[in-house]
Amino acid sequence: MWLITEKGFISVVQKPGDAMLTVRARVREDLEKLLDDITYSLATTLPEGTEIVDTPKADYPFRVQLSRHVLAEVIAWRIRNINYSNFKDTQPERHSVYMDVWVALMGLARLKKKPDEQQLNFLS
Repeated sequence: MWLITEKGFISVVQKPGDAMLTVRARVREDLEKLLDDITYSLATTLPEGTEIVDTPKADYPFRVQLSRHVLAEVIAWRIRNINYSNFKDTQPERHSVYMDVWVALMGLARLKKKPDEQQLNFLS
């Protein structure tokens, strides 16, 4: 699962044989913000051993293991605290990257359209 929030981009997977979820990021700060939000939103300390692991040769160079419960709670907390009307404007320094994602995902709409409808210019 990919999650792009105002606090960054994470990828969540469950590796075979692991009870915990692996939360991956391309930017370390995105995981640091996630861990900060866990301690703030749940008003608790992180479980012992929770640490960001550097995996520099992987496509996601930063990873942390989290329980489903903890991750679900922090994501739900982030959703309850949405207070913006335009997501892409929440992080000006990433606006161009988020805009690229937005444009790329417009391709999903074209997958379901008939060939003659695919001629529409989505950016006009």
